[in-house]
Amino acid sequence: MSEIHYKERQKDEKRFMFIACVLLMTLLCACIFAACDGTPDGKNEQPEDPTVFTVTFDLGDYDGEGKVPDPATAEKDGKLSLPTEDKLPAWEGHTFEGWKLGGEGDLLAGGAEITVTADAKYVAEWKRAYEKGSIYEVVPEEELKHIIGYVYTMGKKEG
Repeated sequence: MSEIHYKERQKDEKRFMFIACVLLMTLLCACIFAACDGTPDGKNEQPEDPTVFTVTFDLGDYDGEGKVPDPATAEKDGKLSLPTEDKLPAWEGHTFEGWKLGGEGDLLAGGAEITVTADAKYVAEWKRAYEKGSIYEVVPEEELKHIIGYVYTMGKKEG
């Protein structure tokens, strides 16, 4: 073998060894990186979803100076009871009807149990109440017949 071929072969062997070392180091770094999440304690902790949520309450159209029920907290999928009417301020001439999530959707009664899955706001719904004897009083049909002797039904006088 000539000396020129021998030197070229040595160069090729050195290139091969260099490339092999670079690949080996890359593989080693990849293995270390995959095993560690970069935290100082070396634990592989992933960020968790929030597990505690806050439920707040709004008195809706209420125009008095009463106290809003305190916010409540519950863990994810935890149960919580909505405030009942006795926990709300009195509003003269109105009755408490229930709660609506975000002021929309289905009406839930005071004391209803809900499942908490996120932060939420429940808005109170109120209904105008009329006292007996007011001009807006709803009188049962039979009682009305007894008082005036007849009732109008769909524009026809019934006696």
